[in-house]
Amino acid sequence: MEHYWYIKKWDGTEVRVNPKPETIDYIKKRVQDGGGHIITKTATIAVSDIKEFYESDEVVVQTEKLLASGDVEEDAARAFKEPLITSEDEVKAKAVKKKVPRRKWDSYYSKSPGYHLLDEGDNYVTVGFRLPVHLIDLHIHQECSQDEVARMKR
Repeated sequence: MEHYWYIKKWDGTEVRVNPKPETIDYIKKRVQDGGGHIITKTATIAVSDIKEFYESDEVVVQTEKLLASGDVEEDAARAFKEPLITSEDEVKAKAVKKKVPRRKWDSYYSKSPGYHLLDEGDNYVTVGFRLPVHLIDLHIHQECSQDEVARMKR
C-alpha cells in the first residue's frame, strides 16, 4: 500500500504530494540541502518555508480497486452509511486491519485498548480493530483473517 506524503509549512498549511519515488527523492534532497524552491501543481514553495516533509497514513486510492465486498447487504450499508442491525439489536461489526506509520501507533493507537498490534515493520505497523460494517472503507481497511481475529482476542 502506498501512502500520500505531505509538505507541512511553518504557517500550518499542508500540501499533499503523490508518492512517486522520483518526486519524493527530489523533495527530500531539496529539504536536506536547505535551499531553493519546490514547484507543485498549485504553488511554488520556498524550502525555507517547509517545517516538515512526512509520509502520512492516508492511503493512495487506486481507482481500479474493487469497489464492493461481494455481500450486497453490507455494500448497501456502506453506500448509504446506514448501520446493519443484527437479530440481537446490535450494530453488525467486523474485525479489520490497516497499516499505519509507527509514530502514529506510538502516539495514538497504542493508547487505546480497542486497537491491537498485528504486525510490525520498520516504519509501519498493522493495527487490528473492530469497526461497524457501514463504516468500513475498502480502500483503507482489509478484513482480518481468523488467525488475526484470534490474536486480537488475547
